[in-house]
Amino acid sequence: MWRIGFGFERLGLVALRFPVVFSVLLIALVAIAGYSVQGVSFNGSVLSVLPDKSQAYRDYYAMKGAYRNFSRDVTVLVESDRLLTTDGLEDLRNLQLDVSLVDGVSKAVSIFSTPHFDPDTGESRDWFPNTFENDQQARDLVTSLIAKYPRAASLFSVEDKVAVMVVSLDVSVQEDDGKSFVTYKRLRSAAQEFAPEDFKLSFTGLTPVGASIMTALINDQMTLTVFGLLLGTGIAFAIFRSLMAAFLCAIPPALTALWSFGLFAISDIAINYLTTVLPTLALILAFADGIFLYFRWQTLTAENPEPEANLKEAIFKVGPASSLTSITTALAFLSFAYAESEALSQFAWLGAGVVSLAFIAVIVGLPLAIYWSIRLGLIRPKSSSVPMLQGIGRLARKLPIRHPVSIALTGIALVTLFGGIQTLVKAEYRLTDYLPRDSDVRYGEELANQVTGGRALMLVSVPFANPGEFADRENRERLKTVEDALATHFDRDLIFSANQVLERLDTKQAIDEVNRLAVDAPVNARTDFVSKDNSAALVSVRLSSNMPVTEVRAEVAKVREALAGTDLSNKILITGFPILMSIEFTNLIDQLRTS
Repeated sequence: MWRIGFGFERLGLVALRFPVVFSVLLIALVAIAGYSVQGVSFNGSVLSVLPDKSQAYRDYYAMKGAYRNFSRDVTVLVESDRLLTTDGLEDLRNLQLDVSLVDGVSKAVSIFSTPHFDPDTGESRDWFPNTFENDQQARDLVTSLIAKYPRAASLFSVEDKVAVMVVSLDVSVQEDDGKSFVTYKRLRSAAQEFAPEDFKLSFTGLTPVGASIMTALINDQMTLTVFGLLLGTGIAFAIFRSLMAAFLCAIPPALTALWSFGLFAISDIAINYLTTVLPTLALILAFADGIFLYFRWQTLTAENPEPEANLKEAIFKVGPASSLTSITTALAFLSFAYAESEALSQFAWLGAGVVSLAFIAVIVGLPLAIYWSIRLGLIRPKSSSVPMLQGIGRLARKLPIRHPVSIALTGIALVTLFGGIQTLVKAEYRLTDYLPRDSDVRYGEELANQVTGGRALMLVSVPFANPGEFADRENRERLKTVEDALATHFDRDLIFSANQVLERLDTKQAIDEVNRLAVDAPVNARTDFVSKDNSAALVSVRLSSNMPVTEVRAEVAKVREALAGTDLSNKILITGFPILMSIEFTNLIDQLRTS
């Protein structure tokens, strides 16, 4: 028995030999963790678990540097039965203006922002008048705009009576999760304040999703910790039929939870949607091992009322098994350390850390709690009763004792069988799976998929062949080639580039004028279609966030194949959040399987 636990259970025996010293050490650990826990932070970024050194990740950040951080855009969906009326469109236009003035917002784009140029001169015109004459004119203007510029359908659905605003955040806040979440909440509050009562607003995008995930992480962490402690205490009470026993069994998991949060705070590592499971998992381990230890001690005490001697015997009998399970569980966590993702590496070391803390709470914390309860007279050995469920245990143990070889072979066969089957399971990722079921952001994400074809973007950067940007014919032909390749796999109405506007111009004068406007425009106004340094143009494709990552990966491969016969195959850059996830998430799953 001493060998299988590698002797780590002796820590509990040493603690009983020097109870005062170890009690002071435990109190110090509690004080340090309690003081540090206020520094626990949470990270709602979906990208936080991805490796930051892969080619896909570098491509993603190269695109952000060349254009802007599209993943920070906040999509606002407006539902109303009077959107196609004079008053409805006026209210929508005013709402766009109010939102664009919110601190931290760079711009807000809606159907009123659709570019419209004179085909002969290239002069920019407003499609919508300053005031509408009647409801019929308002409806006709919207429907004719969508007919002329199909991309406008991604900003307004006549059938569903939904308008869309895409709000971009300032560059100064885009790369900071905290600032982005604060700006989003400010934007959300302002939009809800200024919107008419019959405008139902929904918000989505990676920034609202991240803020929603972070709120859920905080709420779930508190709920799971409290619920886990209450449930475990209830189980202990049912088994031992004693409030004191239930209280003592709750001490190890309570210490584990507190120490785990303290570990996160001291390590200065934010809890994300991957590591959020660790405190609860450690709490469960501490409860299970603690109940086993207390079960053995009370069983011995019910038969022989020598509580302190029985406590040492219980550690001697149960401690090695607890030590062994803690070691194997810690090693299981450490198997994630080889992964490329820094978040997975952190998960590995933190997992091993919280399991070790759980073991210390059980093998040191619980014996000391029992020891002092005996000394203070809170436990009366003579009144200790035999715990419940012993009959079940005695009955169940006969099977493994009598048939160890058969059970071992069955276990090996099942591992082989399911190990083979799990390789057939495809790695999938859906953004909505990370959101609470009743989340309004989840509703907004699903509405965007239904109405606009999707909020997520595939981004294709096409370098210009010659100086002159859009005024050069070869540059425009490059964009047309990429658009056609994309159109073989995606609905053309979901594809956008500046070339679609340029194709509607009839004269070189008009093309030159629009090119001048694009080049001279402020950076934040032109990065939807041309890079900051005017060396490349952007083609974007709207994708549904419910599109499986395996399908996204396959479609990107097909697009590359379609361009393989052109001189653009090695020059274009294809990325975007769904593409990044389709590559790195599947790699991440493969690494988890190997672990």
